[in-house]
Amino acid sequence: MRPHTHLTSHAGKKAYVATLEAFFAFFLTFSFVIFVVHEVATSKALNTPTNILPTLENDEDFRECVVAENTTCLQNMIDPYIPPIFDIKVTIDEIAPFQAPDDVFTDSILVASNTTESFKIVKLYYWEI
Repeated sequence: MRPHTHLTSHAGKKAYVATLEAFFAFFLTFSFVIFVVHEVATSKALNTPTNILPTLENDEDFRECVVAENTTCLQNMIDPYIPPIFDIKVTIDEIAPFQAPDDVFTDSILVASNTTESFKIVKLYYWEI
């Protein structure tokens, strides 16, 4: 007779079930985090405007605003490309001289002169309002 074997076998089954429960709990939690976080990040990225500065790069009016270092002119040219849910700030040869929210998207472009060896770096900052 082995009375302890029956008890040991029963305890082994409980451990096996507990291990399976832990695995399923981990799998469900991991799946939820991956899909929800990915969905939020993807939806935010889809609503974010892209390639604004490269689109304007060859526009002569845009280049004249850059050479004149007229950020108001640049902002007016960029505004139509930005959805109304975003606020923007444009700088020339400066790095973020303002306070902005935590989630700020950036874009930059180097604009070189056709006649001299000078260049300007235009930076566009935009964030959700």
